[in-house]
Amino acid sequence: MRVAFLCSRLGPGQDGVGDYVRRLASALVAQGHPVLALALRDTRTTIEDPVAGPRIGRFHAADTPDRASRELADFAPDWISLQWVPYGWHPRGLPWTTGRRLAALHPAACRRHLMAHELWVGENRGAPPLDRRLWRPLQRLVTKRLIRAWHPALVHTSTPVYAAMLADLGRSAPLLPLPGNLPAPAPDDSAWALSWLRDHGLVGKGPVALAGVFGTLHREWEPGAALRSWTEHNQAAGEGSALLALGRLGPDGEARLDALRAAAPGLAVIRGGELPAGRVAALLARCAFGLATSPLALLGKSGTAAACLDLGLPVLVTRDDWRSAFCAPALVQDPLVRLFPTAPASFVWPEFLALRRAARDSAAETARAFATALAAGPAPT
Repeated sequence: MRVAFLCSRLGPGQDGVGDYVRRLASALVAQGHPVLALALRDTRTTIEDPVAGPRIGRFHAADTPDRASRELADFAPDWISLQWVPYGWHPRGLPWTTGRRLAALHPAACRRHLMAHELWVGENRGAPPLDRRLWRPLQRLVTKRLIRAWHPALVHTSTPVYAAMLADLGRSAPLLPLPGNLPAPAPDDSAWALSWLRDHGLVGKGPVALAGVFGTLHREWEPGAALRSWTEHNQAAGEGSALLALGRLGPDGEARLDALRAAAPGLAVIRGGELPAGRVAALLARCAFGLATSPLALLGKSGTAAACLDLGLPVLVTRDDWRSAFCAPALVQDPLVRLFPTAPASFVWPEFLALRRAARDSAAETARAFATALAAGPAPT
């Protein structure tokens, strides 16, 4: 089966959806499916054509649509999968005509797929009034126009909330779990991580328990009570505690880390910064658990939470603040995930930490599920 992916950007480490496409495309190629991946709003124009991987085209907006149309025509896909995030196609999330323009890139009779990574803002009952009253109805209308113009034979999403929002538009959307956005650490990565931890005084100077957080730290993320509880648990066992903050933390990152230092006395908070993906994975693999910064209802769209689960880490969620008409109180769906309670004394740390399991390759699992769904999809019309 020949599969073409369309997304906005594909620079490694520059876009969460782009990294997802790269991982899924590589897994599909490893399972025998020819794959073409095209980014149509990238920062540069370049072609990657490795012998044993997917062909990847990154096109600056000025070079689209002609080059993209030629690539699709030459590849002759059985399916074209549009990986959708509205802000990837317009700075305000209002790409009114994008669906029609994307459909025109390859009008031949192949089947179209839509993966809805994000839909519209303002659905959360606690959202700002402007999001609820202005951007929500406009972006919802954009989504309806996209579905009408793209006319997908099959739609997927990654969270029950988004599936309910799409059902409200009249489209069924089965869940396709996201694979983690990090590779398995190589031996060289693991050796580097051990050296890095030793240099930061976290190995060889008494027992220190590690927790990890990876990626953007949202201003709504307030894990102070959880980390204070964990630090106290470790102190009772004669251990120190350290939080590794890895990757790009976002504009509120430093303020969040300062708040954690104040909220959890005795916790060492160490910023690892941006590192190669294998080294980030190697540091996370040394942690006792990972922290999710997303709310529980939207955890399924977090590639960073999925990366921790891939490494076998228990994942602690400290936010359950996303509510809408489309979601009842969220349920924990993965056995490694726990929601920190409002009564910290009721949380049993040894039970949570004992959840750790062996690492897994979720990219291969997702690729098999994706290929199976496409193979069972409707015939082209």
